Amino acid sequence: MDKNAKYIGDELELFKNAKNWKSYWRTKILPFVGKTVLDVGGGQGATRIVLENINFDKYKVIEPDPTFCTAMENDFLERGLQNTSIFNGYLEEMEEELFDTILYIDVMEHIENDFEEIKLASRYLKPGGKIIVLSPAHDFLFSQFDAAIGHFRRYDIRSMKNLCPENLILDKSFYLDSAGFFLSLANKLILRSSHPNKRQIDIWDKVFVKLSKIIDPFLLYRFGKTIVGIYKK
Repeated sequence: MDKNAKYIGDELELFKNAKNWKSYWRTKILPFVGKTVLDVGGGQGATRIVLENINFDKYKVIEPDPTFCTAMENDFLERGLQNTSIFNGYLEEMEEELFDTILYIDVMEHIENDFEEIKLASRYLKPGGKIIVLSPAHDFLFSQFDAAIGHFRRYDIRSMKNLCPENLILDKSFYLDSAGFFLSLANKLILRSSHPNKRQIDIWDKVFVKLSKIIDPFLLYRFGKTIVGIYKK
């Protein structure tokens, strides 16, 4: 594996300030997050920062891009995050240790062989532990933007089930951001943009995400542009 891997997308900066969205998905995954966490594909450390005020016994971030790792080290140090470490590399290169929770937040869609990835991840999971996958939903929404930032696919309930190896069960799956679905559909059919701008992201985060938080419960979380899968060992 390339120790000097560079991330090809730039959506991390675009979505950096999507505070409403991050707060929303945080509330939905937090009940499933344990005291020891492995954060796969940590990027610039956004997920750790979303969970900044949680006291973990152990939180390890895996990230193959060394530039991101250096930036995370500095940021985490400034924030005074406790029990947090960074591994520069890939999951298969890490010595085996067990975690309560393994996170793939906007990561699994970037991995070509996703089934082998989650099968490997299950080896790092304690009995009763959970793997949480949050990814863009619905292959029919796959757009130029997805391709530009290195997505191989989007997911639905069926593909989440197909992703599950024999030693795991898909304990829970649900959709988020029903209002944002229509923005993604418009981009796919009309705008065909490979690069949303900051203003578009701000409108989505400040208007559509807030609408989704109201609408999603009425739809029983069965519709949206993002899907969450909770796998249990």
